[in-house]
Amino acid sequence: MSMSEELKLTPVELFFCGKLLNAKYIDYDYFAAMPDIQINHDLREQEALEKLEEDGVVEMDFYDNAEFDEDAKELLLPVFFGETESRMEIKNGPVFRFHIYQGKMIMTTLEDNEISLREITKDSQLNELWEKDEIEEIVISCANVHTGQKNGFFTKEQLMDSSSRKLAISLLKGEA
Repeated sequence: MSMSEELKLTPVELFFCGKLLNAKYIDYDYFAAMPDIQINHDLREQEALEKLEEDGVVEMDFYDNAEFDEDAKELLLPVFFGETESRMEIKNGPVFRFHIYQGKMIMTTLEDNEISLREITKDSQLNELWEKDEIEEIVISCANVHTGQKNGFFTKEQLMDSSSRKLAISLLKGEA
């Protein structure tokens, strides 16, 4: 798997990745999208691990110890260990989540029982999210476990202004 690619997981697969990595945090929305994993827990875990291995996310040894593909692990660490998380909700559209950890920003989207993870390396990637004509307004929330939460509301017209756009980006990156 290369870092330029997206990693796509089901909520159950993401949960078991977190379990293998001894996750510190996990977004509630990912839990809410899962079936009750207490029912047939061992079977669900086995199926998830087999799929993760098939997809090259993990490699299981003879003793069922998992070793993560380095690129996949780099995408997953911010999701499970980042102390700053932001989300951008587009009116009548998708919700984007951003997990920030050790200078890395990972964007996730949850759609059709699939979570897509992709690294954000340039501000231009964030600008592209709201440059679509159908977007009227967005709400950005940023939470940090140490400093609390900040929110911003932006209309399409405001995002055309460079200072508002910079504020929106800094809020998404947890810098505002």
